[in-house]
Amino acid sequence: MVNLASIQPLPETEEWKSVPRLEDGMWPTGGVVDPEADSGLMNWQAQILAGRTRFLRTRVDALIAAVVAASTTVAGIVRLNNTLTSSAVDEALTAAQGKALQTTKAPLASPAFTGTPTAPTAAVATNTTQIATTAFVQAKVAALVNASPAALDTLYELAAALGNDPNFATTVTNAIAQKAPLASPGFTGAPTAPTPAAGENSPQIATTEWVRQNVLPAGCVAAFAMTAAPPGWLRCNGAAVSRDAYAGLFAAIGTSFGPGDGATTFNLPEARGEFIRGLDDGRGVDAGRVLGSTQGAESNRLLQVQSARNPPGEQGNVTIDIPATDVFSPWVASGRSMDGDDVNMRFRSSGAEARPRNLALLYCIKF
Repeated sequence: MVNLASIQPLPETEEWKSVPRLEDGMWPTGGVVDPEADSGLMNWQAQILAGRTRFLRTRVDALIAAVVAASTTVAGIVRLNNTLTSSAVDEALTAAQGKALQTTKAPLASPAFTGTPTAPTAAVATNTTQIATTAFVQAKVAALVNASPAALDTLYELAAALGNDPNFATTVTNAIAQKAPLASPGFTGAPTAPTPAAGENSPQIATTEWVRQNVLPAGCVAAFAMTAAPPGWLRCNGAAVSRDAYAGLFAAIGTSFGPGDGATTFNLPEARGEFIRGLDDGRGVDAGRVLGSTQGAESNRLLQVQSARNPPGEQGNVTIDIPATDVFSPWVASGRSMDGDDVNMRFRSSGAEARPRNLALLYCIKF
């Protein structure tokens, strides 16, 4: 009986001389060797081949098990991917998808693009074989027009407006009519111009902004012989006005004449019924005054009394009672005559105020 465990795999060679040949007419049979029939030699070759097959299968299985998946850094088994949208990094593209990808790409030689192809825009000064985009061309045309004489610039504008106009002459006439003459132009609408620098003294156009800032700045107070404030002015009536709507005036006077509501408004000067007095500004005549402060009325009352000369033995003084109301008490009749060599003088103020001659005008402030 042949010991199957003792059967070794055949060596790696083209001839196996150790394998017995079968005799003519004797066919190898599978199964265990029959020791009774002395049939060991009859199955020996088959058993050795079976051992060889088992060895090879084991080797193949081991080799397959040792193979790993391929990656960008490791060689191994690669799985095919038949899509163009996959993001896998360990799968290979099939030939069919490679061909599909190729058909969607433009050739390097004489490509025929479709759709809206784009390219990086070259710098304005570029002069090479780099692709010129529409943005590059527009920039070059604009630079050419801006550097051209005024007449050419006008012709360019006309050409852009005309296109393929069949009524060329009429269109040109109408377009020229929209241009202002250099001599004594009569503008319409709301023409604008650059605002000159503060203090500019030249033929440059004076815009409304420059006039407001330089001729009569915000905060200027003036008297008007009218009952309403002129445009650009507000009455000096102490009213609270918006800090946003009159931002220029608020920047000029701030809250010198009142804080308004303390957040969104401020007060205008109150000049109704008031005389204007110059700010002392350190002179010392009206010391202690600040800009925007007011003073109440103040009257000086003088009194000088001399009594007439009396007869001998009589008092020469006449007493006059002046109460707090500044009203003189009546003289007391004594029934005596008086020598009128001396002068009797009286002086006092009367009324609610002391004032000079004056003229009423409307004070307004520039905003």
